[in-house]
Amino acid sequence: MTPIKTLIAAAAAIAAAGAAAAAPLTINVEGIEARGGSLYVGVQTEAQFLQNGGIAGAA
Repeated sequence: MTPIKTLIAAAAAIAAAGAAAAAPLTINVEGIEARGGSLYVGVQTEAQFLQNGGIAGAA
């Protein structure tokens, strides 16, 4: 599994856990080279997953 797919799967698993919504979150990313861009990570509830709600602060 590629590092970005692993990151997405981990974020989805964490978001699906109800208790994680109120807990501190630490994400370690490996195997990605710095090339001047930005990496954004969105954590959503299970209900928000694959929906527009919860993206970049959207309600």
